[in-house]
This record gives sequence, structure tokens and C-alpha cells, in this order.
Amino acid sequence: MSTPEELLGAFRRGRRLFVLPEWRLAYVSVPKNACTSLKWLVAELGGEDLEALRQGGLGYSPSLEGKIHYRERWQVVPPLSAVDQELWDQVSHDDGWMVFGVLRDPRLRLFSAWQDKYLLRNPGYWRTWGESESPLPSTFEQVAAEFAEFCSAMAADPEHPARRDGHFRAQTNALRPDVVPYRRLYDMSELGELMSDLNQHVAALGHPGDLVLGRSNSSPFKPCGALFENGVREDIEKIYAEDFARFGDRWDFRAVEERAVSWTPESFAHAHALVEVHERLAEVVREGRRQRRRAVRLRKRVARLRRRLRTVRRRNKVLHRRVRRLEARAAAPGRPTSSLGRRVLRRVARTVRRG
Repeated sequence: MSTPEELLGAFRRGRRLFVLPEWRLAYVSVPKNACTSLKWLVAELGGEDLEALRQGGLGYSPSLEGKIHYRERWQVVPPLSAVDQELWDQVSHDDGWMVFGVLRDPRLRLFSAWQDKYLLRNPGYWRTWGESESPLPSTFEQVAAEFAEFCSAMAADPEHPARRDGHFRAQTNALRPDVVPYRRLYDMSELGELMSDLNQHVAALGHPGDLVLGRSNSSPFKPCGALFENGVREDIEKIYAEDFARFGDRWDFRAVEERAVSWTPESFAHAHALVEVHERLAEVVREGRRQRRRAVRLRKRVARLRRRLRTVRRRNKVLHRRVRRLEARAAAPGRPTSSLGRRVLRRVARTVRRG
């Protein structure tokens, strides 16, 4: 049986595991597997302030819905570090708990992630855009060629940057079924069954009404068979060999292979509009962060100057006291001071007062 420490090791900072004791519910999110919609649903169930989650923050998310991924802003649903052994033992023993995750055919998931993050120039991935003057592909053949090149590079290089990105990481690694006692792992094609099971589960615990799963991340290009020809499918199956070995019997790719290209001029117009928004957002965020760094430097400089000012003032006080003592000695009976000495004292006093 896994411990919270083992879970933290498995899930790194623990942002993808959501535990709701009140509803005996635990969910492990996987990027590109309806995770945005499911996180909003979990936040609602957990009693989070949904409007507060949508507010503030200058980040690279191109939509308000994407702000749900900033886990540090959640205030009610506990982070994994707050899940103690006693609570996790209840989850592990399946004492009426619903513990679930969502799977997706790696071929479709990879195209979805690549389209969203690379092709459409997601603002958070601006370093991967390449030359700024490179045009957005405007035909199916161009998009297919770029996708094939990406898959080939990722398959050939175990150190490819995308392999360290959660949106492209193997689902076996993301879900960690070796340490999480799942009741069921649903496929993306089974989201209807997931919502039915979830509504039955929370209704039995007193939840009023039905939960509704929203939709987000609508992409302009729908995958089709021609995208995965000429070795692309084989490259993807090599990249995600672990997923196919463990879950491969869940996915029937024939429907996608038989699907013809249905991209229209409107699809490309939509894509171009998204790219324009993403490029502008990235520019605004980068400039905002530059100004924030500049403000930090200026605040530090002001703090240094204030410390210097306090030091000068302390020194002036010491000098003032010395001048007063000298003046007192000069004016004391029986202690005559030469005219030169009096002039020196007056000059020193004026200098100190000006300082």
C-alpha cells in the first residue's frame, strides 16, 4: 500500500492528485485528457470560489478557463502534502471511494497536444516557435509534414524537450496505477459513462442535482487518417510503447484511419486568428514580466539608498553633538578661544547643518 510520501514522489509536487474527503472522491488529472473540464468540476464539488480562480494573475493561459491549472490558487481542496496516512488509508481501502482517471489514445493525444502547444503557438511555448517570420501552415499537407517532423524527432531523441512536458508524457507515468488504487480508468470515449457514475456516486452522498462536464480547448483541426501515414503512426507507437503495452487493447484506431480530411478554409482562418491572439498575449506577458523584474530592481535600489540615507543621518547626528560640545567648550568661562578657532567652529557647524 502506498504512503503519502510515495505519492509525493510519484506525483512530484502533487498538483495532479485531487482528494475530496467529503465526497469520497479522488481524481488524477492527465493533461489533454479532458483535464481542464474535470478540474473545474472537482473545484465546484470541493467548494472552491470559482470566480476567484478565474481572476488575476498575468500568465500564459490564453483563456480564463485555463487558470484552473494554477493549483497554488486553490484554497479549499487540500494539496497532496496535506493528505495524511489515515485519510489515504481510507482511499486505499476503497471504503466507498470513487478513485478515477482518464485515458486517451496516445496518437490522438499527441496530435491534440502538438496542435495546441506548437502549431497554434501557445503563449507558454513561445521559445519553441522558431523564427518569428516562419508562416503558419496554410494547407493540410504543410501541417501534416510539420507534425510528421515533430513525431520523428521525438521518437529519435529520448532527451527531446517534449518528453519532459506533462502534455506529452506517457500516461502510464502520469497516472501511476502502481501507487493509486483506481476504481476505474475511463477512456475519453467513455466520458458519458464517467459522468453517469460520478453523478450516482455523489447523489448517494447527498449532492443535489446533476453535475455537468463543460467543454474547453476546442481545436480547429480534427485528426484524420492521412495525418498518421508515412511512418507517423509507427513513431507515435514507439514513443508511447509503455502506454500501448498496458492499455493498447482499449483503443480502436480504425475510425480515425478511415476519417477523410475535413479541414476547411474556415478551419485555417480560425487557426490564424488563434495564433495572432497567442502571439500578442505572449508579447504582453513577456513585457509585463520585464517590467515586473525592473520594478523589483528599482525597489532594491530604493531600499539601498534609504539605508545609505539612514547611515548619513546617523553620522550627522554624531557630528552635530561634537559641534555642540566644541561650542560649549569655546563659550565656557576661563577657556578663551582664538578668533581663528571660533571661525573654524562656525564653519564646521554650517557644514554639518547643510549635511
